[in-house]
Amino acid sequence: IKLTTAEFDAFPGETDIAQKVFGYYYDIGFTNHEIDSLNEEQLTLCLHFICEGVIDNSGFYSILLETNGEFDYSKALNRINDQADKKIFDEIGSIYLDHKKWFSQGKLPPILDNDSKEFDEKLSVRIEELQKEWYANGDTRTELFNKYFKENKFSLIEKNDN
Repeated sequence: IKLTTAEFDAFPGETDIAQKVFGYYYDIGFTNHEIDSLNEEQLTLCLHFICEGVIDNSGFYSILLETNGEFDYSKALNRINDQADKKIFDEIGSIYLDHKKWFSQGKLPPILDNDSKEFDEKLSVRIEELQKEWYANGDTRTELFNKYFKENKFSLIEKNDN
C-alpha cells in the first residue's frame, strides 16, 4: 500500500493509518481469500488486528467460539518476541483443541457451561485468569507489535512521492 509522506512517517504509531494499512491487507488476504499472497509481515499485521479486535470485543470466549481455531496468532506473537502472551494464547489454543468438538460448532462445551453437571469451575476460572493477564499485558503487546511493524515498515508500506 502506498501512503502519503505524512502517513508513511506516522506509521505504525498513528492508529488511523495502521487501521488503513490493515484494511488494505485484510481485503486482499481475507475478503479476497488470497492469504497466501501476503508476506509474513502483512499477515502478522492482519492477525494482530483481527485477534486483538475479537478479544477486545468479547474476551477469550470469542476466540474459542468464533474463530474455529483458524487464527495462527501464536506465530505472530513469536515474531514480535512476546513470549508471555504467546504462552497465554497457546494455553487458550490448547483449551480450544481439548474441546474442539463443541467450539468448532460455536457451542460452549458442557465443561464450561455453568448450568451443566459437567461444569469445571477450575477451568472457567483459569480462562478468566488468562484473560486478565492478557489485558494487563496490552500496552507491552502493542509496543512490541509497533516496534515490529516499524522495523519491517518497508515490507508493509511504500511512500507515495507524488
